[in-house]
Amino acid sequence: MSGEDWRCPAFRENIICKLHFWSPYKGPEKISWAKALENHLFRRSRSSEEYLNLFSKVLDHYKSLAGKSGGSLPNTQCMETDLLAALENMNIEGTANPNPHMF
Repeated sequence: MSGEDWRCPAFRENIICKLHFWSPYKGPEKISWAKALENHLFRRSRSSEEYLNLFSKVLDHYKSLAGKSGGSLPNTQCMETDLLAALENMNIEGTANPNPHMF
């Protein structure tokens, strides 16, 4: 991957598809949540490494929650709270959020 491939729409759409697959939501909310989450990760990232690292952390979080619930994802309210907590932890771990009012 070249330095700017992570910014192209096709690459970002691939990330959205992966987030969509692991999303706890059903129906139209599932698509909009995946797009909103990817957009949040994209805007926070200054490089492809940072973007993929944030994506990896979110994906690991989804997978760990799915594993704890026996393969199915838990209810969406708990998942949303847990995901927001995970995003806040990313901020604490050294990735400064340029807009603290987002997510």
